[in-house]
Amino acid sequence: MILGQTFPYRRRRSVFTSADCWGAAVVHHDLLKAALRFGAVDEVHLFTETASTYTGDGVDLKALQELREDAGPEKVQVRSLEELPALCETNPYILIADIGNFGNLGLARRYNGERGYPVCCVVHAVSGPAALPQYLSILLLGRSFDSLVATSTAARRALEEMFAVASDLLGNAQGPVAGSQIPIARIPLAVDDSFLHPVDRIACRKIFDLDPAAVVLLYLGRLSADYKADLEPLIRAFGELKKDNARLLLLISGWDANDSYRDTLENLARSMGVGSSLRIISNFPYFAKPLLYSASDVFISPVDNVQETFGLSVLEAMACGLPVVVSDWSGYRDLVEHGQSGFLVPTLWNTDAGLECSKMAALLRPPGAERYLAERTVVDCSALTHYLKLLIDDKNLRATMGDRAQRRVRANFSWNVVVKQFRDLWANQLERMAHQADGRTSPGKLDLNAVYERFASDRIDRKRISIASAGLHLLASPSAAYAVRWPAWSSAQQMLQILEACREECCTVDGLAGKHGPCSGAASWLLKKGYLKVV
Repeated sequence: MILGQTFPYRRRRSVFTSADCWGAAVVHHDLLKAALRFGAVDEVHLFTETASTYTGDGVDLKALQELREDAGPEKVQVRSLEELPALCETNPYILIADIGNFGNLGLARRYNGERGYPVCCVVHAVSGPAALPQYLSILLLGRSFDSLVATSTAARRALEEMFAVASDLLGNAQGPVAGSQIPIARIPLAVDDSFLHPVDRIACRKIFDLDPAAVVLLYLGRLSADYKADLEPLIRAFGELKKDNARLLLLISGWDANDSYRDTLENLARSMGVGSSLRIISNFPYFAKPLLYSASDVFISPVDNVQETFGLSVLEAMACGLPVVVSDWSGYRDLVEHGQSGFLVPTLWNTDAGLECSKMAALLRPPGAERYLAERTVVDCSALTHYLKLLIDDKNLRATMGDRAQRRVRANFSWNVVVKQFRDLWANQLERMAHQADGRTSPGKLDLNAVYERFASDRIDRKRISIASAGLHLLASPSAAYAVRWPAWSSAQQMLQILEACREECCTVDGLAGKHGPCSGAASWLLKKGYLKVV
């Protein structure tokens, strides 16, 4: 079984990259690494427009090198998207997707002949009305052997509601929708507990220059009130708690796109007289995660945004032995046993706001609906303060809950446990595809020749071509040939072979292909640049 993905692999150990910014990117990178590490798949193929484009990017090249060092160079390949149809004829692929690129994979699969590939779509966030076209594309282009993965009970229910609306829209237009039969599995996300585990607390505090005697409260996650959590109530709760404990410290860390939210939080803390007790560490490298958790005493996440459907940072904190105080929200309640591994803070939903937002959400610019609803969702600040005080005042309670949290993660949410569920899901998808359970053909193939051919005067395959003087110059001067900026999807060697063939005789594109394999694009490029000419 081969796991394929069409988005770049960018995870770096010691550098903050785009793989650390968004939850969806974190999830896909972690899943890929876990699938290799625990033998859920035989290989991983990273598909890009051309293999040379991928490995030519310095950041990606280093990330790829690290991945191959961890998994073994033979298990990680970079392949061109042009190769995918042929590779699917002989290899059992599972293509990983998110909601955004599921439709593209489904459309491309229609050109794969007898075999294709199942798509496994891991849904990190259940986007609202603005994303409805993406749900419609899944219904139109999905097959019964595809799968959607919801990471929490609440996320699965939300997905079912979104697809019910999308299916109703399509059903009214064209009758029953076959794609609506795509199963939705519930598989949680997980953490690498060999990486995320408690580290010496005093040493970690020295790294971040934190008071070794302080009680450190940690929030770690994206710094965004629009997409993650309004942290101003947390600052206010901290201000109240600080009155009873002078050694209290609030540490806020995460990705902040332009430091704008950081400024808001720091200004509020200063206005409340606790600015000196607030530390904000943004855009830190991947390796720093366990150090930040281990430097802290209590983890907090007062999330109020519908973008949050699981809570990966909650798991990470628990894996590092921290008790957690988090919103009773979405997937968080799947992770935290209230009163055992932490506390769930009550939240209140505004149904009037939900109705009003439903009417206009599709017209709002991102993060319109998410922000509108979050601003009207209440996290019980008094309960947040109460639960934090319990843990601040009782070191033994912190230790007991932290130990339970760590054991809960190891038993239920470590990758060596969870990746087996993905492996079984993928094997089932391949089995379903082999039986072609839905028996559907592939109508609606987009033929770009039919769409655009008439834009041009004639077709290149109707012409005979030969070498031009500029092409003769390249053949006579190898140094000049290798100074040419050749297209990324070809090579100097292939181009020179085509020029040599056209010097010997006038050729058609089909004639060249018979001797040199698929080369129509290369011949067009040489003709375009004046190295070949039409006879």
